[in-house]
Amino acid sequence: MDEPSSRSPAESATNRLHPRIRIVWAIKWLLVGVVAAVVATIVLSSDSSLERPLLAVAAATPVVGLLLAVVRYRRFRYAVTDDGVYVRRGLVTVNETVVPAASIQQVDVDEPLLARPFGLVSVRLYTAGTFGGRVAIPGLDSDTAADLADRLDRLARGESGV
Repeated sequence: MDEPSSRSPAESATNRLHPRIRIVWAIKWLLVGVVAAVVATIVLSSDSSLERPLLAVAAATPVVGLLLAVVRYRRFRYAVTDDGVYVRRGLVTVNETVVPAASIQQVDVDEPLLARPFGLVSVRLYTAGTFGGRVAIPGLDSDTAADLADRLDRLARGESGV
């Protein structure tokens, strides 16, 4: 006889994001590094005692960002069942979000500016009665996002077998 599983549905969520999302997240951190370098240059013109620390931060930001993008990608999972949507994500702390089907009010498909050249979109769920009221599943290709949005819309209307 099998023992009941102590794992939550969010823990056993198996759907992953598109691998290209790692590139998008790394580019975001690269841009942060460029901004840090610009700020460092401006500050250095008035105070050279901060030269090394600011340049170190500017140089390390893209490297750290690349590592964070890889970890974030590995940790992000989602699942859709007849009961609702389960999302597992996090870098240091793992967050599990459960969105009951009855709470889904609206489903949007967004095309973020940086993700657009890579053919990636995000599906956003807006919910009733919760703080913040939204959950995003980023880094999906257009076909997967359209199928997911359709499935979530049917789920929100109470259609079973999704």
